[in-house]
Amino acid sequence: MKKLSVQTKYALVLAAILVVLVGLQLLFNHVFMEKYYLSRKLDRIGEIRAQVEEYIRENSAGAGAEDSEMKLRTGCEAAGIDALVIKADRKQGVVIFTNASELGGGPRRLLNALRGQNGDGELAVYAEGDGYRVYRTQDAFTGTEQIDCVGFVAASQMSGGTSKGSADGISFSEDGYYYVLTVAVAEIAETADIYNRLLIRVGLVTLLIGAVTMYLVSGRLTRPIKQMTSLSRKMADLDFSERYTGGTGDEIQTLGVNMNEMATKLESAIENLKAANTALAEDIAEKDETDRQRRELLSNISHELKTPIAVIQGYAEGLKDGISEDAEMRDRYCDVIADEAEKMNRMVRRLLDLDELESRAGAAKDRFDLAEMLRGEANAFLLKSQRDGVTLTVDVPGELSVWSDDYLWEQVLQNYLSNAFHYVNTGGTVLARAEKNAREGVKVTVFNTGDAIPDESLDKIWNKFYKVDKARTRAYGGSGIGLSIVQAAMDRLGGSCAAANVPGGVEFTAELDGCLVPPAPDAAGTEAEESA
Repeated sequence: MKKLSVQTKYALVLAAILVVLVGLQLLFNHVFMEKYYLSRKLDRIGEIRAQVEEYIRENSAGAGAEDSEMKLRTGCEAAGIDALVIKADRKQGVVIFTNASELGGGPRRLLNALRGQNGDGELAVYAEGDGYRVYRTQDAFTGTEQIDCVGFVAASQMSGGTSKGSADGISFSEDGYYYVLTVAVAEIAETADIYNRLLIRVGLVTLLIGAVTMYLVSGRLTRPIKQMTSLSRKMADLDFSERYTGGTGDEIQTLGVNMNEMATKLESAIENLKAANTALAEDIAEKDETDRQRRELLSNISHELKTPIAVIQGYAEGLKDGISEDAEMRDRYCDVIADEAEKMNRMVRRLLDLDELESRAGAAKDRFDLAEMLRGEANAFLLKSQRDGVTLTVDVPGELSVWSDDYLWEQVLQNYLSNAFHYVNTGGTVLARAEKNAREGVKVTVFNTGDAIPDESLDKIWNKFYKVDKARTRAYGGSGIGLSIVQAAMDRLGGSCAAANVPGGVEFTAELDGCLVPPAPDAAGTEAEESA
C-alpha cells in the first residue's frame, strides 16, 4: 500500500479537525444551548429581583429613588425582562414602576401573572424563597411559555431590608409591595435550530475551502521538510557533505540550521572519535606491553634470584650438616655463599638504581668536568685491567665542562666501563673517549675488543635482564641490567645511546646535545690565580 505524502496528510488532518469541531459544536448546541440560555435568564432574573427590592426599600423610605429606578429600568431593558411593582394597602394597589408597554398589554399580562391567572399554572419551579417564587408558565393570551418571578415585600419588614410575606396570588390583604418579573423563552428552540442549520452550512463550506487551501499551502510547507529528510538520510549514512538551504524564517528554518550545526559537530565528533579510538588502541597496546614487561621483569628477577638462593641454601645446609671438617673446605663454602650473596646484593642495587632513574621527573642541572669524571671512573678499573692483562686507554681533552646531571653521567660511565671489562677478550683493549660534538654537546665512546654482538640482539641488549651469552654473564655475576640503566639515564638527560659492531670489537656511545659550557675568556688567568 502506497504511503500518503505529508502534504496529503496535512489536508486530511485539517479536514478531520474541522469535522470534529463542527460536530462537537452542533452537539453542544443541541444538548446544552437551551439549558445554558435558561440558566443565564434565571441569573439575570435574580439580578433584576435584587434591583427591584433595592428600589422598593428606597421608595418606602421616602428618599429619592430616581437613581435606583433608572438603574432598574436600564437593567430590565438590557436583560429583555418586563417588570411591574405595585404598592398596596388593604383596599387597593398603585403601580409605582413598570417598563412594559401599555399598547402591548404588558401591565395586564403582569397583573395576571401576579394574580396567578396567566395560564395553565406552573409548569416548573426554578427557585423560591421568602416572599418570591421563580417558575415556568404559559401565557394565556399568546400561548407562549415564559418565566415569571412573583414576589412580595411586607411593609412591616422594610426596616430589615428583606423580602417577607407570601406571593401566592394577590388580594391586597396586607400592606406592602408586590412585584412580578417575566420573560418569554419560547423562541429558544427555534433560535437554536436556526443556528445549527447555519452552522452546518458554514462548516461544510469551511471544510471544503480549508481542505483545498491546506493541500495547496502544504506543498510549500513540506518542501523544507523533504529537504531535511534527504539531509537526515545522508547523515544516517555518515555523509555530512549536504547542508540545509531553506529560508522559511520560522521554526523549520531553525531546525534546518540546527541540523547543519549537528552535521558539522557530528563530522568533527566522528573524526575526534576515530582519533580517540586510535589513541585508545595505542594506549591498550602500551598497557599490554607494560604488563608484558612487568611479567617478564618478575620472571627474570625470579630466575636471577633462584640460582644464587639455591647455591646459598645448598652450601649453608652442607655447612650445617658438617659435610667437611676441613677448615679450608669450610672457608670455600663460606666464600661461595658470600659471593652469591654479593651477586644478589649487586643485582638488587642495580634494580633500585634503575627504578630511581625511571621514576625521576627530569635531570638536575649542574656544571662539572666530564673529562675528569671519565678519568676518575676509569681509574677504578686499573687494578682489574692489570690483573686481566687488559689495556685500558682514556682519551679525553684537558677539560670538558658540561651543564648537566653528574649523577646520571656517573651511571652511564660506570655501566659502560663495567660492561666493556666483562666482555673484553683476554689481553684485549678497552678504550674510553670523551669529546665535543658538532651540536655544542658531548659524545662519550667506550670500545672493547672481543666477540661481536649478533645483529638480532643489538636492539635487545637495552632490555632488562637481556643477556647475549647467559653462561658467560653468569660466570662474572652480570644481571643484564647495566645497559638498561644507561638507557634510562640518557632518556632523563634528553640524549641518546647506541651500540654497534666495529672492526675488532664492540663500541658503545652516549651523546647529549647543547650541554657544553664554553670556557671563559680569562679561564687561563683564573686557573693561575687559583694555583697561586
